[in-house]
Amino acid sequence: MGNLRFLFLLSITSWLALPSSSQTLDEDFLASLPGDVRTQLLNEMNAKQIAIKDKNFKAPSTALSRDTLVSDKFGVQFFRTLQTTFMPINEPTFDPSYILGAGDELIIQYIGQKNDIHEYAINRDGTINLPEIGKVAIAGLSLARVDELIKAKIKQAFIGVDVFTTLASIRDMQILVVGEAAYPGVYTLPGNASLLNVLAAAGGFKGNASLRSLEIKRDGKTIIGIDLYQAFVFGDFSKINTPLRSGDTVFIKPATFEVRIQGGVRRPAVYELLEGEGYQELIDFANGYKNTAKTNEIQLTRVADQKVNYEILTDQQLQSQPLFHEDTLTVQSIDTLLVNISGAVERPGSYILPENSKLLDLIDLAGGYKDFAYPFGGIYLTNSAKNKERESIRRIRQDLIAFISTVPIKNSDVTYDPSLLLQEFSSLEPLGRVSIDFAVNKLRSSDDNISLQNNDAIIIPRFEKIVHVYGDVENTGSFLFQSGKSVSEYIRLAGGKNKKASKKIILYHPNGESEIVESGKVFGFRNTVEMIYPGTLIFIPREFELSAIETTNLYLPFVSNLAVTLASVASIANNTK
Repeated sequence: MGNLRFLFLLSITSWLALPSSSQTLDEDFLASLPGDVRTQLLNEMNAKQIAIKDKNFKAPSTALSRDTLVSDKFGVQFFRTLQTTFMPINEPTFDPSYILGAGDELIIQYIGQKNDIHEYAINRDGTINLPEIGKVAIAGLSLARVDELIKAKIKQAFIGVDVFTTLASIRDMQILVVGEAAYPGVYTLPGNASLLNVLAAAGGFKGNASLRSLEIKRDGKTIIGIDLYQAFVFGDFSKINTPLRSGDTVFIKPATFEVRIQGGVRRPAVYELLEGEGYQELIDFANGYKNTAKTNEIQLTRVADQKVNYEILTDQQLQSQPLFHEDTLTVQSIDTLLVNISGAVERPGSYILPENSKLLDLIDLAGGYKDFAYPFGGIYLTNSAKNKERESIRRIRQDLIAFISTVPIKNSDVTYDPSLLLQEFSSLEPLGRVSIDFAVNKLRSSDDNISLQNNDAIIIPRFEKIVHVYGDVENTGSFLFQSGKSVSEYIRLAGGKNKKASKKIILYHPNGESEIVESGKVFGFRNTVEMIYPGTLIFIPREFELSAIETTNLYLPFVSNLAVTLASVASIANNTK
């Protein structure tokens, strides 16, 4: 909240008041814009042109779409992230356990009485032909074993010669993927590809696939069965790294025993169980209970005989309770909130509270206010208000983009780069402040003692007898609050308004409420003393007009952020003294 860059708004000039009579932008102006702003403007203009064309013609799309549905089945989403890192680079692997086959190429370096380097491709019969030695069968052997074998052959044929064997390039292999794969078929992969590479190439799994009973078949026989949970849950990749050969088949069976567990567990999901497994294995897969779990209140939901049956069981009972396909277990939990309170309280910090806790509960837990606290200036920030504020900022920003994309910049008398305004709105972060009176006596007897929400933040500033004056004045800053002083008197303390200052003045009060007053009324006969409090921010905008956007709507988000920043910084500084 320490970002005060919004003050650039004070230099906005008449470019915003120009008539919208042009649909093109000057090339020199476009070239002067920062890259991201230029892109936003051009996208806006292109979108308008496309929208016009779409009224007359809508071209059909032939683009292929990838199934991006999110699955809550454990392990499936692992293959839907489209990570290219699953695929090995088609370069030689230096793993000595790599199994050689036809198509691999070796580099054999002779050292000693014979110094030479040769490359040998493994023939279809699985051999290489070494000069003065003859054919050596190496297909199906590991790289380490082949190195030992060639060393032995060379020592028999030559005296004082040693050899080193490395891979020059690796072969391609074709793997057939069948069953419940997302895209079954034949895939050509590098010879060092693992089962994970094959599954990623096939797009992962269908929703009904089994991840725990995969089979690798070779020459019509199952050579190994693989349970992916051993890797995904327990980190054991030994079977997954089983070497594959060209012509192998990966068979994915349908799942027959799946149970959903949700609520108070660390990794809620749909898990597949094997025969003989039950609730304990399910809890292990779900990474155990949360600290807030009620292990004596677990709801079992089961569909049987065209009925939905519910039963509340304990953890102990479920240890001996058989589970069935498509059962759902809901572990009840104590709902909690994480909230933060800072500033002029006795024990500032983050607190975990029960759900439905009230604002006053947090204040009491934090030890109450310090003597110098200013409850009237209390700041309450919540995500629900932040989301609404973000949407409001987005709409204003879109209106700005639309305006800039149609204003005739080329022939205008511009003394200010309008792209800065758009840049500031692009980087403006909403705070989500809600106006509340933090006086304890009012909280105990009014609706202001609201229920807290998760991740709420409360800031209680220190009482300071100052009034802030910012905007289009000679000297922005903070001035001593004096009871009875009017808005005009505080503006005079700041050196008075500049010539192009707006007639509308924003008063942002310490409790988060704001109001707009007319300059004529402030400097006229109306008494405005009642509108000023210690901590009030008086903001004088620069005068300009923007069609479809109220001037003060542009300023209010920045003014709100500035007011919270001033209160927060002062609170932090004073608490460290």
